[in-house]
Amino acid sequence: SISDAHIQKINYKNNELVGNIALNFDITDYLSFETRYGVQYAGRNYTNLESPFYGSSATAGGSLYRQLRDDFTQNFLQMLRFDKSFGDHNVEVLAAHESNEWRRTYNDANKRKSVHPFIDDFNNFIIAVGQPTGYTEGTGLESYFSQVNYNFSERYFLTGSVRRDGSSRFVNNKWGTFGSVGASWIVTREAFMPQTNILNYLKVKASYGVTGEQAGVGLYPGYNTFDLGNLNDEISITPRDNGNPDLTWETSKMLQAGVEFELLGGRIEGLVDYYKKTTDNLLFDRRVGPSQGIAIITVNDGILVNKGIEFDLTGHILDKGGFKLDLGVNGAYNDNVIEKMPIEPSTGLPKRIDTSTGYGMAKGHSIFDWYMREWAGVDPADGIGMW
Repeated sequence: SISDAHIQKINYKNNELVGNIALNFDITDYLSFETRYGVQYAGRNYTNLESPFYGSSATAGGSLYRQLRDDFTQNFLQMLRFDKSFGDHNVEVLAAHESNEWRRTYNDANKRKSVHPFIDDFNNFIIAVGQPTGYTEGTGLESYFSQVNYNFSERYFLTGSVRRDGSSRFVNNKWGTFGSVGASWIVTREAFMPQTNILNYLKVKASYGVTGEQAGVGLYPGYNTFDLGNLNDEISITPRDNGNPDLTWETSKMLQAGVEFELLGGRIEGLVDYYKKTTDNLLFDRRVGPSQGIAIITVNDGILVNKGIEFDLTGHILDKGGFKLDLGVNGAYNDNVIEKMPIEPSTGLPKRIDTSTGYGMAKGHSIFDWYMREWAGVDPADGIGMW
């Protein structure tokens, strides 16, 4: 209403601070050390003051709700680089350590029945609505990684990397080791390739890598968590979530191969890539028996395969008098299939179907398949649909 718009107060106060510092040391002409530290702070103060005369809080004599939230993020990186050429051989090596931390502090409170209708201080209200809420939560990631890049005469390229990551989300299996290897060959730089204006550039490439994933499981999936309460002015502790201390990283093995090319003096350029990604140790929510007092626990189980072909083609049609006209076409064919379903605890066998996500997930099917009755047409006798 118009009165609410004039009397009700909804206010957001946001404060942000971002800082970065970096130091670089050239130890030799081919060896250097770099360190960077970054920090970000974001604070929010939310106030909702409602009138004692009009609106939804009129019968309560007005109300005040306030929420304070502070987010703090920091990143610390140390990196040693080696970059040197030996004739036609070019080598670049790096070794690094990185730590990431995120922390949130949250508080809120709610009171009603104001003395003065326009003062948004809690002392202006006499009735507390429930207990104030406050908590601190956070997560951390520690990483050690290294990468090697090599090329010979700018024709043959090799790259390899390895990293080890430790996550605060997990308990018994915090650390995961991942890596990748890749190779490419610029065929048109070979002496045996004829110099022609038809094929100006051709690069063949392939890679294989293993990556880890920890997102989507919350901040404390490996830990038992509890809620605190007041029971007749005594401490009350009740279970919230039952953690899985053996939970660990979801891993994906990715194979890629493709070509990049330029034709007709660079007027046409494009790429074609094929990929196959196999993900195992899937982070999966499993229902458990009610006797445990909880409904769901997060586990590592199941295998999912994604594969497909992607292409990108660009034609440089016109470049004259400061005017450029390009035409681009891109597309992809992607397919995924579940190769192994998670175990059903009640039977000890892989689940036949899971509909917890809204889709019907089953072995041999896509994760986006619907599980629904099959349409059998209309009954000619009464016109009612049949399934």
